[in-house]
Amino acid sequence: MIDRLRRLREAAAAVGADASIITHPANRRYFSGFPAGDHAPDESSGILVVSAESAILFTGATNLPWAAGSVRSPVTARPWSRPWPAFLGQELQSLGVRRAAFEDRTLSVADHAGILDAAGEIQLIPVDNAFHALRAVKSDEELTKIAEAARITDAAFVAATSDVEPGISEKRWPGASSPRCTNSARMVRVSRSSSPPDRTVHVRITTRAIDQSGKASRWSSTWAPWSRGTRLT
Repeated sequence: MIDRLRRLREAAAAVGADASIITHPANRRYFSGFPAGDHAPDESSGILVVSAESAILFTGATNLPWAAGSVRSPVTARPWSRPWPAFLGQELQSLGVRRAAFEDRTLSVADHAGILDAAGEIQLIPVDNAFHALRAVKSDEELTKIAEAARITDAAFVAATSDVEPGISEKRWPGASSPRCTNSARMVRVSRSSSPPDRTVHVRITTRAIDQSGKASRWSSTWAPWSRGTRLT
């Protein structure tokens, strides 16, 4: 986490800012450890402010115990008061911030105005995609975890398809009814609209024959038309 905050401070300094305001949920989690998402653009779960001396996650009283238990040192969690833009503007003043870099892709016009109204002479500097780009550079620890995740996925596919043969149907395939297969399927979210039919996860066991490529027939009438976002049970 210390290295991530260091790179964030360097990115802010590159645009002449002495602090950063993190509002994007993915970036907030990356730079603080707090995993909460935002329910809507105007319903933030927390704002991370990183200055030269501190890294503070501000959030509501309901989320505070969760935030305090999930942020990673040296980030600390503190409660905010509503409206949070006005609160944040005052906090920036108390921290001695003069120029703050912010994520203009996720901070609404109304929240931006609210911060400025309370922040006095503080200048807000948009950074476009600069903070997002920092997450693209993976650490050795992240690369190790990615490699392990890929290894587990490869092993799962090999185990699940080890007894698949050309011409066998899903109903005749022993692995289709195994607890290993069905339990994994229950945790899958299927998005029909975002994937072509032959790439959609099929859970209903059918009589479709599996061809030489290992795929079931693409245009079978037994294809299960799961709607977008359906959780399989």
